[in-house]
Amino acid sequence: MSDALESVFDEFAAAVEEQLTRMNATIVEQRAEIDRLRTLAENPPAGPQGDPGADGIANPEEMAAVAARVIGEFLTRSVALEGRTLTIAGQALPLPIPVYRGVWEAGVYERGDMVTSDGSTWHCNAETTEAKPGEGADWQMAVRKGKDASRR
Repeated sequence: MSDALESVFDEFAAAVEEQLTRMNATIVEQRAEIDRLRTLAENPPAGPQGDPGADGIANPEEMAAVAARVIGEFLTRSVALEGRTLTIAGQALPLPIPVYRGVWEAGVYERGDMVTSDGSTWHCNAETTEAKPGEGADWQMAVRKGKDASRR
C-alpha cells in the first residue's frame, strides 16, 4: 500500500475513532441521565413545606361539640321566628299555626286566627280581614254551635 493511501486510512481511522469516542461519551451521559430520572421517579423529592394545618378532631365528643357550635352559629345568623313567620336565610315562610283570639270583636285578623262567633268557632283563611265570621269568604267554620242542653 502506498504511503499516501496508508495516510488516508490512518486519518479515516482516527476520525472514526474520535467519532466513536464522542458517541460513547454521549451514550454514557444519556445512561447517567436515565438513571438520575429513574431515581427521581422512584424517590421524588419533597416539595416545599406548607403552612401548618388546623388541629384535627380527636374523638366523637369533640366532633359533636364542633358540629353543635357550627349549627348554632348558622341558626343564630340565619333563622328567626317572629309571630307566625319563620325566616331562613332571608326567605320568609308563613307558618300555618292556628291562634285562638277569643270571642270575635271588630278588628283586623290574620290567616290562621281562630275566633268564636255566635257559638261557633271560625278559622280566618284570608291574608287579613276585618269581616265578621259568616259574612263572607274570609272565614271558615271549624266547629258548629251545638244544641243547648235540655234542663230537667
